[in-house]
Amino acid sequence: MIFDRLGEIAAERPHDSAIYYLDNRISFNQLNDIIDKLACGLHRIGISKGDRVALVMPNFPHFIFSYLAVLKLGAVIVPINYMLMPDDLNLVLNDAKPKAVIYWEGFRGILLDFFKTYSQPVLKLVLGRKKEFDSYELTKLIESGERESIENVNQQDETAVIQYTAGISEPPVGAELSFGCLVERSKQFIDFYRLSPMDVFGIVLPLFMVFNQSALLFSALYSGCAVVLQPKLDMTLVAKSIDEQKISLIIATPSFYNKLARIEADKFNGGSLKFCIAVQAPVTAEVSDVFERRFKFPLSSGYALTEAGGIVAATHPVFENVVGSVGAPFSGIDMRIHDQHGEQVATDELGEIAIRNSGLFSGYWGNEQLTAARVRNGWFYPGDLGKRNMDNSISFIERKLNVIAKSGFMIISSEIEQILQQHPKVKEAAVVSVPHPKHKEDVMAVIVAEENQTLTEQEIFQFCREQFPVYKCPQSIRFLSELPRSRMGKVLKRLLKSEINYTQQS
Repeated sequence: MIFDRLGEIAAERPHDSAIYYLDNRISFNQLNDIIDKLACGLHRIGISKGDRVALVMPNFPHFIFSYLAVLKLGAVIVPINYMLMPDDLNLVLNDAKPKAVIYWEGFRGILLDFFKTYSQPVLKLVLGRKKEFDSYELTKLIESGERESIENVNQQDETAVIQYTAGISEPPVGAELSFGCLVERSKQFIDFYRLSPMDVFGIVLPLFMVFNQSALLFSALYSGCAVVLQPKLDMTLVAKSIDEQKISLIIATPSFYNKLARIEADKFNGGSLKFCIAVQAPVTAEVSDVFERRFKFPLSSGYALTEAGGIVAATHPVFENVVGSVGAPFSGIDMRIHDQHGEQVATDELGEIAIRNSGLFSGYWGNEQLTAARVRNGWFYPGDLGKRNMDNSISFIERKLNVIAKSGFMIISSEIEQILQQHPKVKEAAVVSVPHPKHKEDVMAVIVAEENQTLTEQEIFQFCREQFPVYKCPQSIRFLSELPRSRMGKVLKRLLKSEINYTQQS
């Protein structure tokens, strides 16, 4: 188990760095000690095996302390996406039904509504000085904890984490992930990139994201690597950390790498970087070219799933990769492209991505109906469309919910969006489906015009007729001042469609 491995490293290399955070350094021995003390403290106030504990924390060392201490007790950790819209945040917390909430004092405001309306007693553990009368101070709980050796009571196949989806295309749902699932993802990641204790991982995206927990946190503990925590996404601080701490591996978004590659060479070297994996969005040819020219090695792409506990496929910088590919599945993972009947389609043919592996999630928390809909005949269907390339790699095409089914045609909304955004007067574009009595669904384009530009429906219609076949052309246009986005910057199409449907019904 991971705690046995941490104990071994703490004994063999007690003074080696486990965590870097700003100007602070935490050794493996200190990390092991803090986890045991916090686990004792949590047990003393009533947290035990099977209890669910929500964790609402930025990229502070206390996220790692709390996460691992809860798991060591055999309790279930629920990492909370504090960037969710308020309604989704309350939905997640009420659905998880936590016995305790561990949070940073700066997030008290977003939790107030939950604390006021939650029908069950809940333990509050706050990081900071502004504690409420009915809460515990997290740092004091660590300081007052007795240094006892806590026996890990978690079994490999028991639920260790309830990880909620991002709520972009549909409301968030919780995936039950076992210890074994996270361990398997981390070991596959270590093997694929051949990581060693000499590597240093940079954590720039929030730790509540599951690939950061398995591919970075768990992998670091198993391989004996140090992690460098970035409290916020400040490119100047990130660049400084990469050079000072000799960071070799990062998982981030394509836009992050685009910014990183454009930092002036006299202000940032980046020579320690070996593996940079892009997730959450396709890597464009422009970003790929800019990155490779700057760092002299290719930017990798990864395919990560909440229900799989992290990254399940990726490209490798030493291999030649198909443009737009997310790579081949890791060893032990069977990934195929199926048609609507569950049969494998031919190479380069569009279909639904299907995954089979013993180390996937056990189901959606409290939602057997959705579990049955997504897991069929031993295959998990995440709701993504893709195709298999000639080199056996997989290309992700689009979320199934974002595909428009019009008179037998499957219209990929992202393809239309990319072309619309080439119009000189268009700042942003989102394409969604709207009901149609004859075609079942039709295409609507939602446009944000460039500032100080006058843009008409007729201009967009004319532009589309020049670019697309008739069936792909939007049949209706709507102009907005801005698109609804998550705090991570993703367009919330489910909110966009709800607003459009409500307006049409009104």
